[in-house]
Amino acid sequence: MQSIASHSLLDPPLDAHTPNSGIVSPLVAMLAVSLAAALLLLPGKGPIALIAASLFLIVIGSLHARLVHAIQVRLLDARRSLMDRNREIRTLIESSKDAILVLNDEMICVEANRAASEMLRVGAGGLPGHSIELFAADKSEMSVQWNGLLACDRSQGRMELARADGERLIAEFTAIPNVRPNRHLLVLRDATRPIRAQAVTYATQCVAKSARREADILRSANRMLAQDLTMDHLLRCLLENFHSAVPYNNAQVLLLETPTRLFSACAVFHATDREQESSCLDTFDTEDFPLLKRVIEQNESLLVGRVQSEIAWREFVEGTATGSWIGVPLQLGDEVVGLLSFARTGTEQFTLEQLRLAGVIAVSTAVAIKNARLEERAEIFRKELECCFQQTTTAHSITEQPTSRKRESGWPFREAFRSAPIAMSLSTFDGGDFLEVSRRFELSLGWKREELLGSKSAELGIWANPADRRLLFERLRRGEAICNAAVTLKTWTGESMPAFLSADRLISEGRDCLFLVLDGSPARGSEYVN
Repeated sequence: MQSIASHSLLDPPLDAHTPNSGIVSPLVAMLAVSLAAALLLLPGKGPIALIAASLFLIVIGSLHARLVHAIQVRLLDARRSLMDRNREIRTLIESSKDAILVLNDEMICVEANRAASEMLRVGAGGLPGHSIELFAADKSEMSVQWNGLLACDRSQGRMELARADGERLIAEFTAIPNVRPNRHLLVLRDATRPIRAQAVTYATQCVAKSARREADILRSANRMLAQDLTMDHLLRCLLENFHSAVPYNNAQVLLLETPTRLFSACAVFHATDREQESSCLDTFDTEDFPLLKRVIEQNESLLVGRVQSEIAWREFVEGTATGSWIGVPLQLGDEVVGLLSFARTGTEQFTLEQLRLAGVIAVSTAVAIKNARLEERAEIFRKELECCFQQTTTAHSITEQPTSRKRESGWPFREAFRSAPIAMSLSTFDGGDFLEVSRRFELSLGWKREELLGSKSAELGIWANPADRRLLFERLRRGEAICNAAVTLKTWTGESMPAFLSADRLISEGRDCLFLVLDGSPARGSEYVN
């Protein structure tokens, strides 16, 4: 160990003499006692008594010397054994991978092994004489731990340390106080990697658990999206199903009616709060609800743990006392179409994980809104197409009638003709004057209805190739019906427009007329040109 004093913690507290000095000194003492006794006995005793006393003292002294010698030999053997054991212990301490330190009552390091220097990244001999508190990441916490250590027989735990180069580490420690007076043993083991690995494992498990919950939410949402696309029913089912992931007292889907006005598309209340459902506001002005405005304008989710501390908060469900709230924007593409609201009566009831799951729910809700809107539009288009199909069928039935019956037909469907979603026109057969055109015909060629009615197609220059018009009229005079003939027309701007044309003769209001249906689809026109 570093900086070991002459009497270290592990040195034996023995100081025996050598064998020779331990034997000679008792013999000299015995001879001195014998001579002194003889001198004392000379005046009044005979020589035999003197000799006997001397022999007796010599025998006693010899036995004493042997006993002292034996004791000294045993002491020397014990010292050698202790020194050998001391060397073994020192070898073990020096070769230990754990940092071992001996501290005094003031946390000053007295001794330390090589592993301690390597762990704290100080040079050899740099620890003794310095306080271990210098390496504490939190000195106040270490003081508390040290006081607790001195008050018990043995303690274990973890402490955060800062190496000499500033790097932080987490060490597991075992401390034994008062192994000798004013000496305390501290053993440290670097547990930074295992603890961080454990933290990473825990975080990974949390992410996996969260991912599973997210997958369950999306799977459940997908099942609902496949069942019923009616918006109110779909949103209500989604919110009720998501109660297990984000518990709430009430949840609402608020959609933008105008850039500054929201309406409640769906509101779901927990079983204990059903009576509040009728008190929910139907429309909201975002200027009156700053937090709702903030979520929509900043397009960021918001978690309010204590609603009472938010000056900008205003209740939008009358009769309730919201304690904590989550608001998540509903986004379709790059456009925010509303927000998803979750509210609870208690404070600090929502977590960051629930805020994240609310974002997942918002994605599913936005998809549901998109699908519901598409379903509504598809239903509208379906009805329009049915109407257009009926109108087109009527128009084609007229063009397919024999000429004799066409001459008996009138013009009773002028409004249907105007609103038809296909380009149609009615003109006089001989003069070519326009009598009526559909709105689609106006959009296809660019002329307004007022410009076309009473004008001749030849005068307007609608036919890019006049020969096509002559050929068309020749076939119609022969009683033939024209179906999907490829022609090239001129638009109001003078551009050429490839088109497919169907035409036939009919009698309208007593006049011989030309009924024309035009398909100016760019795709079909491109095929023709190629």
